[in-house]
Amino acid sequence: MKGLKLFLATLAVMTFSAGQNFALAASVSASMSTEIKFELNTGAEKKNVTYSGVIIDCRGLGLKTSASPVIKAESGKIIYGDKDLDFDKINEIGMAEYTTTIPESVARVGKNPLIVRAVKLDRFNTCPVLTNIDAEKVILANESGEFLKELSVVFLTDEI
Repeated sequence: MKGLKLFLATLAVMTFSAGQNFALAASVSASMSTEIKFELNTGAEKKNVTYSGVIIDCRGLGLKTSASPVIKAESGKIIYGDKDLDFDKINEIGMAEYTTTIPESVARVGKNPLIVRAVKLDRFNTCPVLTNIDAEKVILANESGEFLKELSVVFLTDEI
């Protein structure tokens, strides 16, 4: 059993050091035949949620409004604002809504928005930067809801 604990600890270290956002849930059963079963839970199968938009909480960072904001990951990867956008729709409603409270934003992002927090700002304090993990959450959530294409983006800020 000591070897099993070492194996699971090694697996956890390998999983987390690979930069993946996994929760290690090990279900272990050992019998006389030395059969060991375990399950790695990525969390993806827990929820099958379709998000209606995204709210980026930028309060306390000094976000300034922009006609063409970009959302980036800390790695520098752009996740919104550089492609696949309908310019007629942008002219009509803008790329994002700026608001100071979440209830005001429901019209833009629907009833089930993904909410993430910006960790810093870029481009003269006009573009939120998310952790790489939160950026991946937005990308994965967008795959099923395609809310970025619909411009269902709201920035929470201290003042407008």
